[in-house]
Amino acid sequence: MMQTSILAKLISELEEAAAPFADLNQLTQMALSAKPAEEISSHVELARGIRVDVQPDSKIEFKLEQAQEETGLRLCVEDRADSKWVSINFLVPIAQAKDARYIVSLIDAYSKGMTAFRPCVRYHLEERFIDRFTSPLAVFTDGRTEQFVIHKMEEELLREARNIEIIWFFDGTKFDLSLFAIEHIKV
Repeated sequence: MMQTSILAKLISELEEAAAPFADLNQLTQMALSAKPAEEISSHVELARGIRVDVQPDSKIEFKLEQAQEETGLRLCVEDRADSKWVSINFLVPIAQAKDARYIVSLIDAYSKGMTAFRPCVRYHLEERFIDRFTSPLAVFTDGRTEQFVIHKMEEELLREARNIEIIWFFDGTKFDLSLFAIEHIKV
């Protein structure tokens, strides 16, 4: 009986924490289930404010397609070559993020082999941006995994920021990751 009430409370708290990002979470699910464009460029807009970026004019070889296992998005980098970055970027509504201590991303994914990324918060200020890497490397080992990725907010930078982005900078010369669900919550 006690476990049920604790579990019910936890579920209620998580639902409440996700409410400020309802629009972002809906856009994220749309991005994961949409069919990517046939023409892949260095900047692929998946949904409003959600994109995959690679270095322009690099010789990177990658695929962006629907996941084969179930509804989701597959990002497969076959050869990173000279691209200095491969990232997925999420524009976060600044009004909802202003009083957050953390933004936590809940991720359901399948990796063929190992995939890792460095979580980052980009604060867009008046004339520049500041990147803050926020937690240890997120590592997905071979197979299906659910993970929490924690992005610590910096109060002073949040006050100055016009916008913020959650950015996942992928490591490695090649990787293959299918994303089935991503939900952002505010803590």
